[in-house]
This record gives sequence, structure tokens and C-alpha cells, in this order.
Amino acid sequence: MDPAAYVMGCDAKGYCGAAAAAVLLLAAAGAASADSLPDSPLYPLKGVLENARGVLAFSATDRLAYHLDLARIRLTEAETMIARHRVDLAGASLKALDDQLNSAALVVQSERHADPAAAARLQERLRQAVTNDDQQLADLQGQARTPAAASAIVQARAHAADALKLAQEPSASPTASPGGRPTPSRSNGQASPTSTP
Repeated sequence: MDPAAYVMGCDAKGYCGAAAAAVLLLAAAGAASADSLPDSPLYPLKGVLENARGVLAFSATDRLAYHLDLARIRLTEAETMIARHRVDLAGASLKALDDQLNSAALVVQSERHADPAAAARLQERLRQAVTNDDQQLADLQGQARTPAAASAIVQARAHAADALKLAQEPSASPTASPGGRPTPSRSNGQASPTSTP
């Protein structure tokens, strides 16, 4: 065996090449899935990558940004699915939007005990996001061509307003979940494989 190959953990059978090819394939699939939509076969991989990103959000500011970013992505997906007349997938994206806004509200609630000033700043960011989302949803509601789509949008607007109210309520305990990390039930309209983002 070549000493250099031994140091790198490779042997004459080409395991290094196979490992490198697998890494490149996974990286390419991850990049391709980043922009996938609910009607794409790569969409479940997108959710896995989003959940992995959420695990790396340690501070309350990072967790809020993570949830608001996913909420924005879900809203964009819903718009696209409505344009493609896929009301079922649009409804799932709007539900996931609701889940992300609720998770963001729980971040604000849990931060209120640790740092009220920081919680006020987070709440303002949430308020701005909900205001922007509501405007987008109102525009989308005007474009809805079916009663089912219009109904899903009306519900999403109401749930967004409810998330803002939730953020203003005092939490029952110093943390919203074990470890102080709010846990969304969904990230992309599918059940999350883990309990933390």
C-alpha cells in the first residue's frame, strides 16, 4: 500500500475515490434541494437540511432568525404552489408557516425571562415579519382562484396574528421547552424527525 494513501485512510481498492464521490454527490443533492419546492422529489431532503441548520441556532436571536427565515421560505412555497394550482401543497406550506411563526413567538416568550430588553427587540422583529407576511398573504388572497386556497390564506393570516399575540403573553415557565429551545412541530409541512430544530 502506498504510504500516502495509508495516511489518508485510502487503500488500493479505491475506497477513497468512492468516499469522495459520495461526499460530492451528497453536497450536490443538498445544493439542489435548497431551492426545491413541495412538489419536488428533493423536498424531504430540504427539510432535513433545514432541521440540521436549526440545531446550530444557539442564541435566541439566531433561533428567531432561523424560524423567521423558514416562515418566509414556506410563504414563498405557498405562493408558488397556488400559482401551480396545487392547493393541497400550498395549504401544507401555509400550515408550516404558522408553525414557524408560533416557534418564533415561543423564542420571544422564553427570552422574556432571561433578558426583557432583548425580548422586546425580538418581539419587534417578529412584529415586522408578521406585518410583511400579512401583506404578502393579503396580496396572495386577492389572487386565489379557489375557495379552498382563499380559506387557507385567511386561516394563515389569522394564525400569524395569533403568533404575535402569543409572543406578547407571559410564558408559564422560564423556558418554552426543555433546554429553553422552542420546538416546532414542522419545518416544511412534514413531521420533524427530531424534537429540536
